Amino acid sequence: MLANATADADTIVLEAGCTYLVAGSGPLVTQPLTIRGNGATLTRDPASPIGPLLRVQGWAGSGGFAVDDVTFTGGTGTQGALSVQAGGDTSSPAPAVTVTNSSFHDNTQLQVPDFDPGYVGAGLSVENFPAFGANTVTLRNDVFERNSTYDGPAGSEPNSWEDRAGGAVSIGATGPVEITGCTFTGNRTGDTPAVRNTFGAFPSFGGAIFSQAPLTVTDSVFTGNSTGAGGSGGAIATARSPATPAASSRGRASPAPAATGSRSAAAPSAATAGVRRSR
Repeated sequence: MLANATADADTIVLEAGCTYLVAGSGPLVTQPLTIRGNGATLTRDPASPIGPLLRVQGWAGSGGFAVDDVTFTGGTGTQGALSVQAGGDTSSPAPAVTVTNSSFHDNTQLQVPDFDPGYVGAGLSVENFPAFGANTVTLRNDVFERNSTYDGPAGSEPNSWEDRAGGAVSIGATGPVEITGCTFTGNRTGDTPAVRNTFGAFPSFGGAIFSQAPLTVTDSVFTGNSTGAGGSGGAIATARSPATPAASSRGRASPAPAATGSRSAAAPSAATAGVRRSR
């Protein structure tokens, strides 16, 4: 993307009401950026291979990623339709993420790779390496409808995590997450595979949201979200720390059970289940 040409923060303004067809793995953002959508839609080109609609990879220095008034629909593959992750050299954390007035609907995780790096959450996925810092995630006045994670058999790699957590949103080990005024309807995680692989920590938790970061949900509505077989937390599942739902939010936060496999040297427990993404 042209916005990656300098380290300075840039703003891209999309054509009002326009639909953009995305091919391949989608554009890659590697510098601070704000996208003003004006009601535009990003959707997958039917002739294109599977993949996310937009990818964001962390960078050194300040500045975050923000998107306003964009619809993400038809995303497929192993990552969220909007996929945010730490820098490719793992020395830079995932950036601060702000998503406002946007819609994520009918995005589907069609498969998990043989070694699943954790980019689950069919609508929005944020994956981070906390050793290099943790930035905030803010969702405000967004709509998530009919997003779903992978619902097939386990992969062939014996060390695969096989995660399908967070039907609409999956948040890794970032800084605090604040969700305000959002609506989650009809999102679902895939079934836990009948045959589990070695690590498979959080296979089907959080029909709408799965978070390994401190999570606060305010003035949000959860309707008809569900987990696949073997999952828990039809609306929200958390690991590492409990969610804090405000009284006006309709939903239930369910702490994830202890992981059966971990990359931590210590044995996992209910309080440390979130070590799955602490590399």
